[in-house]
Amino acid sequence: MRPIWLALALLMSTGVATARADERTYPATTEILVDPMASPYRVHVARMGEVRLVPGGPANTRGGHTLARMLEVAVVEERAGLVRVVYDHDDARVMLWVKAADLTWSIARPVRLAGRGDDGVWLGTGAPVTVTGAGRKRTVTYTDGDITVRGVVAADAVTRVFPVSVRGDRTFGATAREIRIAPGGAVLRSRPIGVDVVQVRGAWTEVEHRSRYLRIRGWVANARLSDELFGLSGTGAGSAIGMSDTPLVDIPAGACLYDGRGGAPVGVQLVAARRYVAGHDGDWWQVYLATPWGTVQPWAHALGDDGAGDPRWERCTPTTPAPTVFIGDD
Repeated sequence: MRPIWLALALLMSTGVATARADERTYPATTEILVDPMASPYRVHVARMGEVRLVPGGPANTRGGHTLARMLEVAVVEERAGLVRVVYDHDDARVMLWVKAADLTWSIARPVRLAGRGDDGVWLGTGAPVTVTGAGRKRTVTYTDGDITVRGVVAADAVTRVFPVSVRGDRTFGATAREIRIAPGGAVLRSRPIGVDVVQVRGAWTEVEHRSRYLRIRGWVANARLSDELFGLSGTGAGSAIGMSDTPLVDIPAGACLYDGRGGAPVGVQLVAARRYVAGHDGDWWQVYLATPWGTVQPWAHALGDDGAGDPRWERCTPTTPAPTVFIGDD
């Protein structure tokens, strides 16, 4: 369906100024590895570009693919031009360094794009947007299905790294054939949209459309409001590794994955799995791990024999699934 553009001109933003990268603070890396929900910040990955286990280390760009939907993941830490994210995939959790340029711009705090009083259009914290302009103002565009909104916000209202926030849920109980800024006023939306009823006032009904990042509240003539609903759907994406004539090793759930031989933890095996071996140096085993960015090669450390002839692996056990979201899963 062709996107429907909303004519938005009014600039109004709320909340405190956005924290710069050097002002954002994070829990210890190991704490986020065990419990990614401990991270107070998220990013949207827009492009599967270079990925590294350590800054300055070899970049892996082979095998990565473009996701059908944008990926929202937790942030571990930041450095100049790089952001470290944590991601669950291929039966493991791994922390990866990605380029900040591969992340989309997002809304840093709730902003109002149009309207007055209780009615108008808002974007919530974390809304992924395209950005144009320079100076103190930016023009942002956000698309949610066939709904596209555009408006002008302060430059510090957009960021690559945004704070965790409470998101809106889709709870549509009716369909509005259009939404106006006020009874008989300018049209905000000229095609059918799922809404909830707020109040009825004579021949007009106040309604609200709320999704993960978008809120539209306005009025519809009673004759253009119905209880006919429309469906929402989505698809996923994944990747795995297939190799022939490559040695395999069994890695148990909870085994630590390191950024090098004798290095620092960068991941953990979530469930027992048989992994392809990339290298073997004494009691250190380098294994292949698939990610949407391509294959990376962390190391696992054997502490000796388990008594049955198999390695006994060094462990670090996770507690909470990483908060990964495919935008479009609402």
